[in-house]
Amino acid sequence: MKNLKALGALLIGLTTLSAHAHHAIAVHYDRSSQLELTGVVTEFMLRSPHAYIFMDVENDAGEIEQWEIEGGSAAHMQRAGVSNDTLQVGDTITIVALANRDSENPLVYGVRFLTEEGPVGGQAAGEDGPAVDVDRGAGVAKLNGRWRAPYPTGITSPPMAMNQAARTAWENYDPQTSPASSCEPISLPEILHAPYLNDVQISDNEVVFHHEVYDVTRTLPLGAEPQSPESSGYYGLAAARIEGDTLVIESDNYPSSGWGIAMAVQLGAGADIPSSEQKTLVTRYTPSDDGLTMSVDYILEDPAYLTEPYSGHAEWTRVADDEPLYNYVCEADNAARFSRDP
Repeated sequence: MKNLKALGALLIGLTTLSAHAHHAIAVHYDRSSQLELTGVVTEFMLRSPHAYIFMDVENDAGEIEQWEIEGGSAAHMQRAGVSNDTLQVGDTITIVALANRDSENPLVYGVRFLTEEGPVGGQAAGEDGPAVDVDRGAGVAKLNGRWRAPYPTGITSPPMAMNQAARTAWENYDPQTSPASSCEPISLPEILHAPYLNDVQISDNEVVFHHEVYDVTRTLPLGAEPQSPESSGYYGLAAARIEGDTLVIESDNYPSSGWGIAMAVQLGAGADIPSSEQKTLVTRYTPSDDGLTMSVDYILEDPAYLTEPYSGHAEWTRVADDEPLYNYVCEADNAARFSRDP
């Protein structure tokens, strides 16, 4: 190959998105073991929750092997400037990837990508751009606009006070039966940590949250009786109120979920933690004085699985109002690919 150059924006890898696949990367891939593959693209799938590259690779014996490279979601990749036309069948590329823990499984996770054509795409999703300097008015009006949740830095042990039922579920985590494999949307509070964009709009009588991940829109009444914030009922019953400069949302009546308290890759520290119908959540959204950051603080309770309330925090950063929210269409066959047999 000639003049190989890093294609870091093609599939955002280890420094950004590999920490946030919809399942725990460490369950399937060995972070301490990287391999390099050079081959010919046979298919490129820009899909959610994961993009995939399929390659024909010649091994040391001169035989052609078929390899599959997993990457981030279509939304993340589109934000980095990648489209369905970025890679063409017949393109020759080199990929540095995390090896599969099953040495017989030719499925790896892309970390760095090289091509003869040079870099493709612009700023990688999650990289800090210029500060957004806009006048949002006073109080909770500063919450209006679009926000980016940070990329997780990794949690090495379960942070919650789990009872035996939760610990048993956590210790016996099976990725093949995780809600991630069936496109069940991320629940609260996990969706607050998902490294995607969130749009907030506050009017006189309601608050509307649009979460890019799983394309979730929650509409909450202000100063009124709780209601279901969206049609599926998956996010329980909720109502919002304003306390000074803070928007407060109280919610309960959630359906039970296999990852309703925590998903593997974030708060679950490697494994899902289920929730029950007893789950409640109080979330407080407070803008900074300059309106460029937002503190998201919450208290989560579920006596069926937690021995004491869990207090969590996320820090959102403002992005431009015209920063696009990309379509996130979870495809069940795509979601289940990572846990299939080789």
